[in-house]
Amino acid sequence: MRDLMHRYKYRRRIHLARFFGKALARTWRDERLSQRRWIAVPVPLSRARYRHRRYNQSLEMARLFREELAAPGAIRIEPLLKRIRHTPRQASLDREARLSNLAGAFRVKRRHRNRSDLVGANFLVIDDVLTTGSTVSECGFALREVFSPEEVAAITVLRG
Repeated sequence: MRDLMHRYKYRRRIHLARFFGKALARTWRDERLSQRRWIAVPVPLSRARYRHRRYNQSLEMARLFREELAAPGAIRIEPLLKRIRHTPRQASLDREARLSNLAGAFRVKRRHRNRSDLVGANFLVIDDVLTTGSTVSECGFALREVFSPEEVAAITVLRG
């Protein structure tokens, strides 16, 4: 799985998004999660990383995850966050550095800040790999700051 993820992210094998979307859908079977309506928020890339990669792997997985669900209406994808500073890749850092690398790196996009339909919603942060949890934690912090959500959960393909 790690090799496939590496190919997907760094060798532009975007067709693997379908495989990872299916993996996320299998994980989603937990009734505590699947019985509610969620807004899926893919983890954003920095502009520099997006220019290099040409796609956001979390957004592509989110789209295919939603497509794979038996009830896709239960999930709405909203790319609400932006990365406000470029950071070193988490995979290149040790545990200590990973925990502080992303502090304050995400913010809700200005055009979404006044959306009353998002206040108190359930947010599902979608990412590719969970190692220390700092990425999803920082995304959750940014969402809580603006929308006071009922719940923020995360779903990933791999655990590091």
